[in-house]
Amino acid sequence: MRMHVHDLGWTSRRSIVLVSIVVLHGLLFWVAATGLDLRKALQSVAAPIEIVFLKEEIREDKPLPPPPIKAPSVEIPPPVVDIRVPTDTPTAPISSGIAPVAVVRVAPTVDRRNSPTTDDFYPQVSRRRGEAGKVRLRTCVGDDARLQGAPVLEATSGFPMLDEAAVEYAKAVRFTRGIVGGKAVAMCFSWVVTFQ
Repeated sequence: MRMHVHDLGWTSRRSIVLVSIVVLHGLLFWVAATGLDLRKALQSVAAPIEIVFLKEEIREDKPLPPPPIKAPSVEIPPPVVDIRVPTDTPTAPISSGIAPVAVVRVAPTVDRRNSPTTDDFYPQVSRRRGEAGKVRLRTCVGDDARLQGAPVLEATSGFPMLDEAAVEYAKAVRFTRGIVGGKAVAMCFSWVVTFQ
């Protein structure tokens, strides 16, 4: 027969747990009863609170001064003065107190009252096609207000039929005399014939 031997000593595992539980409960009871003097420990760490009221200084904020304005620099260039005094020009002595009279020139013109209209010379074919324009002619007129030579075409209208009609019109027109210094003279001038 066999026999089992049980160890009933203090070293068994159950006995160690039992003893540690009892010690732990005793320690907790002692902490609860004495409080471990936690009150004294907190009082020594935290100093008494003192309340001090400080007077706050009220400052009035003044606005900042505006930045200085830089005036644009304006440079005025000196005026250019160009005075030329002729030094070698001889002066003619004035013999009389009468100033010379300016010569008046009057170019000849078309005498519209005594001349036919451009409608009489407007080609019918050009009219139907809607051709219109201006023709510049150069004509020479004698001292008797009559046409001298054939009129010369200076600027075309862009339509040959109108250009030919303008030359024929210039041959049929009456002119006024060209005048220089109060006398009738032969003179050439440019003028425009308009077909519209």
